Amino acid sequence: MKRKSVRPYRAHLAAIAVLTFFVWGKIEAAEKPSVPERILLDLRAANDARTALEKERAEWQAEKARLELLEKLLKEEVERRRTETERAESGIAKIRQESAGMNSTVDEHRQLETAATEVSDRLHEALDARASASLPGVVPVGQEDSTSRKLDVAMKRLADTEAACRMWSVEVASGFLNGEELAVRLLRAGDAGAWWMALDGLRAGTARMEGGRLLLEEIRETGLRDRILSAFSMQAGRMVADWLVLPLAAGTKPKAAVKK
Repeated sequence: MKRKSVRPYRAHLAAIAVLTFFVWGKIEAAEKPSVPERILLDLRAANDARTALEKERAEWQAEKARLELLEKLLKEEVERRRTETERAESGIAKIRQESAGMNSTVDEHRQLETAATEVSDRLHEALDARASASLPGVVPVGQEDSTSRKLDVAMKRLADTEAACRMWSVEVASGFLNGEELAVRLLRAGDAGAWWMALDGLRAGTARMEGGRLLLEEIRETGLRDRILSAFSMQAGRMVADWLVLPLAAGTKPKAAVKK
């Protein structure tokens, strides 16, 4: 039996191998870029990387600027708060100092009010005692008032009393003649002396205070009585003023003559 030759098969296998190598070479040649393409790809990649880096740097710069602005605003806010706190603390300290001063002033004011009340009470008591021994109209009647004006009222009462002691005046008063009450016109020379005239103008005499009452003494002597009536006329302006010597009430120290 003759053997078949293997050479044809080997030839086929060699052809297939050559074809396969050729095909794979074409494929690899098709997939592998050329040098210019690789350079272009590298440039594109570098450009993309640079663009990304610049974008990242810009974002970082923006974030840095934002943080710096925030830091500045925070520092300004802290400084403003510190200034306000110092101002508030200074105001509180000033208020406390003023409050302490006001408390001291209030205490001093209370002490002055207490002292003014004591002085005015003593002054009123002295004037009331003087009124019981003085002629009517010399010492004004005391008036009640608030504590803040009590001393002013007492001082005015004293000033009015001093002024009345230096003045001549005529007023209607009620006195006692021989134990009977009688309304008369009273001519008063301050608090030094007083004379009276009946409302009908017919009787006249001297007057003095005793025991808080106005005592009237009638003068029946024509000459002395006429002088007293003339004094009333001069005071009213019905006669020309001239020197007169008037009689004094019993127990009154002599005084110099007065001109009215």
